[in-house]
Amino acid sequence: MKTLLGCLLALSSLYLLPDAEAATYPGQACISLQAGAPLTYGYGATNKNSHPLSISCPITRVRDNDTAAVNAVIYFVDDGRSKNCNLQNFDIDEGTSGHGVHAIGVRRLPFPVLTPTKYQPLAIYCSLPAGSQVTGYAVGE
Repeated sequence: MKTLLGCLLALSSLYLLPDAEAATYPGQACISLQAGAPLTYGYGATNKNSHPLSISCPITRVRDNDTAAVNAVIYFVDDGRSKNCNLQNFDIDEGTSGHGVHAIGVRRLPFPVLTPTKYQPLAIYCSLPAGSQVTGYAVGE
Protein backbone atom coordinates (compact mmCIF):
# COMPACT_ATOMS: atom_id res chain seq x y z
CA MET A 1 0.00 0.00 0.00
CA LYS A 2 2.81 2.45 0.89
CA THR A 3 4.53 1.69 -2.42
CA LEU A 4 1.32 2.42 -4.31
CA LEU A 5 0.84 5.69 -2.44
CA GLY A 6 4.46 6.66 -3.13
CA CYS A 7 3.96 5.99 -6.86
CA LEU A 8 0.74 8.03 -6.87
CA LEU A 9 2.52 10.90 -5.12
CA ALA A 10 5.30 10.89 -7.71
CA LEU A 11 2.86 10.69 -10.62
CA SER A 12 0.65 13.44 -9.24
CA SER A 13 3.64 15.76 -8.90
CA LEU A 14 4.56 15.15 -12.53
CA TYR A 15 0.99 15.93 -13.55
CA LEU A 16 1.07 19.12 -11.50
CA LEU A 17 4.40 20.16 -12.95
CA PRO A 18 4.34 19.02 -16.61
CA ASP A 19 7.10 21.28 -17.98
CA ALA A 20 9.29 21.37 -14.92
CA GLU A 21 12.02 19.35 -13.32
CA ALA A 22 10.10 17.79 -10.44
CA ALA A 23 11.36 16.49 -7.12
CA THR A 24 9.25 14.63 -4.58
CA TYR A 25 9.98 14.48 -0.87
CA PRO A 26 8.56 12.21 1.85
CA GLY A 27 6.77 13.74 4.81
CA GLN A 28 9.64 12.47 6.94
CA ALA A 29 11.80 15.29 5.53
CA CYS A 30 9.73 17.83 7.49
CA ILE A 31 10.89 18.84 10.97
CA SER A 32 9.27 20.50 13.96
CA LEU A 33 10.41 24.07 14.66
CA GLN A 34 9.34 23.86 18.29
CA ALA A 35 11.79 22.59 20.90
CA GLY A 36 10.47 19.70 22.96
CA ALA A 37 7.57 19.04 20.58
CA PRO A 38 8.81 16.54 18.00
CA LEU A 39 6.98 15.05 15.04
CA THR A 40 6.44 11.29 15.04
CA TYR A 41 7.82 9.61 11.92
CA GLY A 42 6.49 6.56 10.13
CA TYR A 43 4.71 6.92 6.82
CA GLY A 44 4.99 10.70 6.76
CA ALA A 45 5.29 12.94 9.80
CA THR A 46 2.52 13.10 12.39
CA ASN A 47 1.88 15.69 15.09
CA LYS A 48 0.99 13.55 18.12
CA ASN A 49 1.21 16.53 20.45
CA SER A 50 -1.89 18.15 21.96
CA HIS A 51 -1.30 21.46 20.16
CA PRO A 52 -0.47 22.66 16.62
CA LEU A 53 3.19 22.53 15.57
CA SER A 54 5.13 24.83 13.31
CA ILE A 55 6.97 22.63 10.82
CA SER A 56 9.52 23.22 8.08
CA CYS A 57 9.83 21.09 4.94
CA PRO A 58 13.15 21.81 3.17
CA ILE A 59 13.50 22.04 -0.61
CA THR A 60 16.65 21.35 -2.61
CA ARG A 61 16.78 23.48 -5.75
CA VAL A 62 17.06 21.39 -8.93
CA ARG A 63 18.05 24.02 -11.48
CA ASP A 64 20.85 26.52 -11.15
CA ASN A 65 18.73 29.16 -12.88
CA ASP A 66 18.43 32.26 -10.68
CA THR A 67 14.77 32.96 -11.32
CA ALA A 68 13.15 29.70 -12.43
CA ALA A 69 9.47 29.69 -11.46
CA VAL A 70 8.68 27.22 -8.68
CA ASN A 71 5.51 25.12 -8.40
CA ALA A 72 4.81 23.17 -5.24
CA VAL A 73 2.17 21.02 -3.58
CA ILE A 74 2.03 19.43 -0.11
CA TYR A 75 0.06 16.28 0.79
CA PHE A 76 -1.75 15.42 4.02
CA VAL A 77 -3.97 12.72 5.42
CA ASP A 78 -7.49 14.18 5.11
CA ASP A 79 -8.49 14.53 8.76
CA GLY A 80 -10.92 17.44 8.39
CA ARG A 81 -8.58 19.85 10.18
CA SER A 82 -7.47 23.29 8.99
CA LYS A 83 -4.07 23.50 7.25
CA ASN A 84 -2.07 26.72 6.86
CA CYS A 85 1.14 26.61 4.82
CA ASN A 86 3.60 28.99 3.15
CA LEU A 87 6.02 28.40 0.29
CA GLN A 88 8.86 30.82 1.03
CA ASN A 89 11.97 32.08 -0.75
CA PHE A 90 14.63 33.87 1.26
CA ASP A 91 16.59 36.53 -0.61
CA ILE A 92 19.41 38.05 1.44
CA ASP A 93 18.95 41.40 -0.34
CA GLU A 94 15.16 41.55 -0.65
CA GLY A 95 14.00 39.55 2.38
CA THR A 96 11.42 36.77 2.43
CA SER A 97 8.82 36.36 -0.29
CA GLY A 98 6.27 33.66 -0.78
CA HIS A 99 2.69 32.50 -0.96
CA GLY A 100 0.43 31.30 1.81
CA VAL A 101 -2.41 28.83 1.37
CA HIS A 102 -5.16 27.63 3.69
CA ALA A 103 -7.68 24.82 3.41
CA ILE A 104 -9.77 22.53 5.58
CA GLY A 105 -10.05 18.77 5.06
CA VAL A 106 -7.70 18.41 2.09
CA ARG A 107 -5.27 15.76 0.90
CA ARG A 108 -3.51 18.00 -1.62
CA LEU A 109 -2.72 21.67 -1.02
CA PRO A 110 -1.16 23.41 -4.07
CA PHE A 111 0.69 26.73 -3.90
CA PRO A 112 0.51 29.56 -6.45
CA VAL A 113 3.61 29.77 -8.68
CA LEU A 114 6.51 31.54 -6.97
CA THR A 115 9.20 33.32 -9.02
CA PRO A 116 12.25 33.89 -6.80
CA THR A 117 14.29 37.03 -7.41
CA LYS A 118 17.55 35.12 -7.00
CA TYR A 119 18.78 31.56 -6.57
CA GLN A 120 18.14 31.38 -2.83
CA PRO A 121 16.86 28.81 -0.31
CA LEU A 122 13.24 27.66 -0.48
CA ALA A 123 11.13 25.91 2.15
CA ILE A 124 7.53 25.08 2.97
CA TYR A 125 6.36 26.13 6.43
CA CYS A 126 3.09 24.88 7.91
CA SER A 127 1.08 24.95 11.07
CA LEU A 128 0.27 21.27 11.53
CA PRO A 129 -2.76 20.70 13.79
CA ALA A 130 -2.64 18.16 16.62
CA GLY A 131 -3.23 14.68 15.19
CA SER A 132 -2.54 15.73 11.58
CA GLN A 133 -0.06 14.07 9.24
CA VAL A 134 1.94 15.38 6.28
CA THR A 135 2.65 12.53 3.85
CA GLY A 136 4.89 14.30 1.34
CA TYR A 137 5.44 17.24 -0.96
CA ALA A 138 6.52 17.90 -4.53
CA VAL A 139 8.37 20.81 -6.09
CA GLY A 140 9.11 21.68 -9.71
CA GLU A 141 11.29 24.36 -11.23
